[in-house]
Amino acid sequence: MEFLFQHGFYFQKVYRQIARGTFQRVPYPTDLAEARRFVIEFKSQAIAPNHDAPANGLSAVRSRVAGIRGRTVRSTRAAKAAAELDR
Repeated sequence: MEFLFQHGFYFQKVYRQIARGTFQRVPYPTDLAEARRFVIEFKSQAIAPNHDAPANGLSAVRSRVAGIRGRTVRSTRAAKAAAELDR
C-alpha cells in the first residue's frame, strides 16, 4: 500500500480504456509485483504529489485535504472551526 501512496495512488478510481469512449474501472493490485505494473500502466492517473506534505499515506492525504480546507476557509469563525477539526 505504501508503494502505491508514494506513486500518487490514494485509492482513487482508476480506469482502462477498452474501446473508443468506453472505460472499465480497474481493481487495485494485491501484491508488490502487481503494484509495480499498475503504477507503470496507470501513471497518467496518479495524483501529483504534494511536496509540502509527508509522503506517508494517510498523513499525506490529510495534509492535502487540510491545504484545500485552508484555501477555502474565508471567515475567522470558519477558520477556527476548521482548526478544531485538525486536532
